[in-house]
Amino acid sequence: LTNLLSNATRFTERGGRITVSCGVAAQAPPQAEARHRGPFTYIRVEDTGVGIPTEQLDRIWDAFVQVDAAPTRTVGG
Repeated sequence: LTNLLSNATRFTERGGRITVSCGVAAQAPPQAEARHRGPFTYIRVEDTGVGIPTEQLDRIWDAFVQVDAAPTRTVGG
């Protein structure tokens, strides 16, 4: 959660929006690989930052991976 909030703050420009919500759901979302039955607790962080390209989403769970490691990027992290 700390990493999600840190990235949301770092990659959202001034005047942007960061929204944190949480709750309980009876079922896991269809894309989740849930091994157990609910209820499930969730925490969601949404922002208006640059985002991650759809084709890169699977890589974000790999250790030490940055979606944009180009030397010309404008934001570090």
